[in-house]
Amino acid sequence: MENEYTDLHEAMRKVGFERGIRFGTRAYNLPPGEYFANSGALTLNIATTKVKLAATSILKTGQTCSLLIGELNDLAEYNLPKLLKA
Repeated sequence: MENEYTDLHEAMRKVGFERGIRFGTRAYNLPPGEYFANSGALTLNIATTKVKLAATSILKTGQTCSLLIGELNDLAEYNLPKLLKA
C-alpha cells in the first residue's frame, strides 16, 4: 500500500508538508496519506490551496480526491510509530 502513495508523498513534500509530526517533545510518523506542516506562516486558506494543488497534480484521468485540512491545537495519539527520521 505504501508504494501507492509515492507520488503523493513527493507532491506534498514539494509544497512543504511532511509525513512526520513533531508536537512539543513528541515526534511520530503519520499513516500513508496524512501530512503535517509546522508553519505559523500558513493560513488555512493557503494550506488548502497548496494541498489541493499537490493532490490534484498527480491524479490520473477520471480520478478524484477528497481532502480534509485543519489546524492542530493539541495532540492525542494511539499506536503511531515514533518518528524515524527528521
